[in-house]
Amino acid sequence: MGGIDGNNHSNEPIVSTGEDNKLTVLITGCSDGGLGAALALAFHEAGFHVYATARDVAKMGELCAAAGPGIKTLPLDVQSASSIADCVARVKRLDILVNNAGTMMTMPLADVSIPQAKDIFDTNVWGVLAVTQAFLPLLLESARRQSGGGIIAVNTSVASVVAAPFLGVYSASKAATAMFCDTLRLELAVFGLHVVELKTGAVGPTKLIANNTSLLLAAPTTHGGGGVPVAGSGSSSAPPIILPEKSIYAPAREVVEDLLRRGYDGAWMPPTQWAKQVVQDLMQKKNAAAPPSRIWRGQSALLGWAVQFLPSFLTTGPVKRQTKYTQVEEVLRIARIYPGNDVE
Repeated sequence: MGGIDGNNHSNEPIVSTGEDNKLTVLITGCSDGGLGAALALAFHEAGFHVYATARDVAKMGELCAAAGPGIKTLPLDVQSASSIADCVARVKRLDILVNNAGTMMTMPLADVSIPQAKDIFDTNVWGVLAVTQAFLPLLLESARRQSGGGIIAVNTSVASVVAAPFLGVYSASKAATAMFCDTLRLELAVFGLHVVELKTGAVGPTKLIANNTSLLLAAPTTHGGGGVPVAGSGSSSAPPIILPEKSIYAPAREVVEDLLRRGYDGAWMPPTQWAKQVVQDLMQKKNAAAPPSRIWRGQSALLGWAVQFLPSFLTTGPVKRQTKYTQVEEVLRIARIYPGNDVE
């Protein structure tokens, strides 16, 4: 299956056009309205040859219309070995790989479906490793050319270092991926490869909920970002039941399900702004040799950085207030379920 770039629908490798000294980047998770699409446009505007990928190339129509033939689109399902192999076969040269595709699920850990949680890890953790391994030969060749390439970027999240209610599975998967980044950085440095982790804060709003109604059912939801959950309006009809019938949070069902649907309710950094900053950071040489190991961009990203060094008793309260979890606690206290302060 070929991309929808308008001029190449064969199964032959796509050969870069234009100046030979242009760097080539491939980005996963580029469905319209997501962070991957914003990155593709930012790299394109910076003069890169861009491969934008997604499970369904039809969902990159807006991206193609905005960029024209300057961006090549290819199908890529990070959970499918055959899809990954087909994509690799289409790419002749690669200087920068951006692992951006990810999945998200909001649900109390006490009620999480283990099979769904494993699916989150299959994409956010094993999918990243599988794609990285598959494109490694091309990236090694880029590093040998010493052309400024040989970069592996992985979009994780501030959620990898900040624990937030109802994001346990997502945060744990991003934390695991962050450790993969740290280890890969150690193992691949001798080959001239640079591994960069994108510690993304609140970026959006994007089309996450509008394009993936399965989030309302707490099912794994593919998205193109590594930040916090995206706020959305959901369905105009009565919302479906999200919490299991016998959930320990049942007394606060209305409040909890509203929080699960709305996700993060704070300030956002526009995706275009975030993407331009990330591209600039990736190409900024550190000590004239390498990009930074971690890039903290997005709303409240620096606060996420600071939280790493603060004791938990200083951060728990602000996190609960920011995520509106204090509302859940208050309802449970009134119902005398939560073992906090009694309410008369």
